Order: sequence, then structure tokens, then C-alpha cells
Amino acid sequence: MSKTVFIDLPFIPEENQVIFVDRTGNRRVNNYIRKHYGELCTLFRKKNLIFCYPPILFRDVVDYHFPHLSSERKSAYVKSANSLTSLFADSVADMCRPAMLVPLCNEDETDKRTKMEVVEIGGGWWTLGRSFSKLAEKLSAIVSTENKKRREMEYMPRFSVKVGEDNREMDVDGMFSFARKKGQDVRYSLVAPKPECPADDGFNTESLLIIAEIKERIAMLRDMGVNTALFHQIVDENVPLSRLVITSDFRILLPDYHLEIKMSSLPKAVYLLFLKHPEGILFKELADYYDELLEIYLSLNPIGSREKHEKSIADITNPLLNSINEKCARIREAFVGNFDDSIAKNYYITGARATPKRIALDTGLVTWE
Repeated sequence: MSKTVFIDLPFIPEENQVIFVDRTGNRRVNNYIRKHYGELCTLFRKKNLIFCYPPILFRDVVDYHFPHLSSERKSAYVKSANSLTSLFADSVADMCRPAMLVPLCNEDETDKRTKMEVVEIGGGWWTLGRSFSKLAEKLSAIVSTENKKRREMEYMPRFSVKVGEDNREMDVDGMFSFARKKGQDVRYSLVAPKPECPADDGFNTESLLIIAEIKERIAMLRDMGVNTALFHQIVDENVPLSRLVITSDFRILLPDYHLEIKMSSLPKAVYLLFLKHPEGILFKELADYYDELLEIYLSLNPIGSREKHEKSIADITNPLLNSINEKCARIREAFVGNFDDSIAKNYYITGARATPKRIALDTGLVTWE
């Protein structure tokens, strides 16, 4: 059984996102999803679909936006957040089985609701694994058809006609009719650096380019199924910054978030250098830090060709090359991949053009073992 519904959502689902919803409390299906969540995500991904299971999604969102919470408090907030599934409740009120919601192409531009198809998860004699496999095929066909409609609408001209007072003069203005966004999302808009620009000019751009590589995960955590603002309504507290501990073997720990930040040797060497210089470092003066950075890198990576190590550090400290930007971007990725940027920006290297780049975290929160 399937039907078409219109839902007023505070977010815009991705075009290939399919959302699980269940008013029946079907224990068999829910237990199966929890047990095989990774396999199901892979199954749907092979069909170019993003499988969204709200209970696990909510847990990930709470982890990402509120890393300081204890396991018990996270569980309590996740339980509260699950009540947000009421957004979908009316759409499946008459469904007797768990279902999937699929975003459809809404031809009516004046209707700001999200048009979705509700597809029941079939029962019968099939195993649940077989049922989900058949379901993925069906949903993939629906999404493919809807995407074709969107492409056709995107390039379909619409004309508005203005009739003069004498009913004879007309002005015809052509325009494109398709605009599905509820507000242009420019978080990941990128402006390419000028060719052969010095490292300082490309600093923020390079960071954004690397962050774009994990765009899908961040988008899932921020936009799929819920809006960040809704979680802040549930979790009514500020997120304190964790202490940062550099261990004797150079691990980077955030003990208050129960996290270890992992990165490869070269970005970590750059990070430790900037951590040792809270006053900041101008990129044009990087060459002055060659010896110190090389010493740090050799401590992290003593094995290998000394000549190659020196060449890597020479590239990083050359302000006319992009190497320093790449390392700073990898550092930013390591933190943003674990928690929201509103928190992460205190830990990675930041700075405006032609100013010293630095780590904003209060030195009182930094410990070297």
C-alpha cells in the first residue's frame, strides 16, 4: 500500500533520502533495523538512496551537537527527540505497517509543504532482509522518476503576462519555475582561489574544499529528519569546551568529550606547532619555524627518509605553496568530523587574511603531559 501526502516540515529532505516512520511500534521491524543498520545503509546506498532511521539519527545528532553529555543524559535527550517523529504521524495514521517516506517533486510552487509518498514495508512470507531488498528497488525507481521530473521542471520556462489597461499591450517575462529550496543553503558554497595565490589568500578556501569531502555526513547530521534548532529546544544548555590534552606519545585527547582526535603525522605536526604558539603565526613567516616544525615531525614520524621529511616541512613552511592550507584543512576536518563547527572552531587553526593564524582555545584548557 502507498499514498501521497503533504507534510509541513522544518527541513528539506534530500532528493534521494528515504525516511522510516512507524506508528505501529512494530518491534520485529525496529529490532531488525537496529541490528542490521549498517547493512541497510549500504543496501540503500547501492541504490543511490540515503536510509534515514530517526532513532539512530537522533542519537548521532545529539552526539554531534552535544559531545559533553554523559551517556545517561544523551539517552534521555534522544528519547525526548524521538517524539519529533510526530511530524510524520498524521501522514501514516491509516497505515497498518511501518513505512518509508519518499520526497516527491511538488509541481505547485505556492505550496511550501513537502510532498511525499508513503510506501508500506511489506509483510508476508518474505524475510525482512528480502523485504528491504525489494523495498530498496521500489524506492529507487520512485526517486529516479521524481528526479527526472525535477530536471524537466528546472528547465521548463514559465511566462507571466501583464495586460495593459487597453487589454492589448502585453509584456511577457520568461523565468524558470523550479525552486525547491526553502532558503538558499550557502554553507558549502566555494570560491576558488586565484591561480598562483600565496598560501594566505587560499587559507579559508582550502579548508572549505576539504570540508566539502565530509559534506554528506555533516548534512545528514544537521538536516536529515530534524532541524538543529529543534534539538536546541530539547537540550536547553550551552556546550562547555573540553580540555585538550597532548599525551606523552602525542595523542590529542578531549577528555570531557570522551574523544581522541586523530590525524596523520604532517597535519598533527602543524597542529602541535600552532598549539605551542598561542600568539599565532603569520603564514609569510612560516620559514622561521622550519627547524621547530621539523623537530616535531621527526618526533611523530622518526621512520623514513630524512630527505623526504625535510622536503615535506620545506613545502609546508613555504608561504607560496598550498601545503600549509592542505594541512590546516585536514586539521579542521578532524574536529568538524566529530562535533559541530560552533564548538570545533575553538580547536582548529583560524585567522583572517594577512593576520596571524592561531588556535582560539584558552591556553588554560591545554595540558601537555
